[in-house]
Amino acid sequence: MPDQGSPPAPDPRNELRAFVFELQDLLQAIVENQELIPSARLGDVQRAWESVQPRFSELIAALDGPNIPLEQLEQHGLTGDELNLKRRGFRGRLFAWGRRINQDWVRSVLRWADTILGSLATVFPVAGAIKEFKESIENLIEDSVADARQQRRRERKVRRRANA
Repeated sequence: MPDQGSPPAPDPRNELRAFVFELQDLLQAIVENQELIPSARLGDVQRAWESVQPRFSELIAALDGPNIPLEQLEQHGLTGDELNLKRRGFRGRLFAWGRRINQDWVRSVLRWADTILGSLATVFPVAGAIKEFKESIENLIEDSVADARQQRRRERKVRRRANA
């Protein structure tokens, strides 16, 4: 006899679909935020974003498909408590700072996205293209942070020389 007090386990496909839509919205916001992407690379990013858009629909279609490999989802931590942990971590970071988008927040939320997207890519190869685009965005942001840090060092050095 089933436990009358326990709610039914949520369908992991619903959680995964929600994640895909949230990630798509996040990446769209990043692409549109010209402060995060170096201006010299913005055209490349926008063109790549256009080409990766259909992959989101393909991934949703795969999640909605009749032959969804639930046992593979389970093997990759995409069901039950493991998925719940990943979703809560991602959503917690996603909504932590509201509408304020900056480099530190983006880097954090994209790292959380990796915990789900990497596993999805092993089950659904189409997610690999999304993952690669997301990683390219991360790399551009990391490069931008490193370049800004280097520029500040140079400026401090010049000021020290001028004050000496």
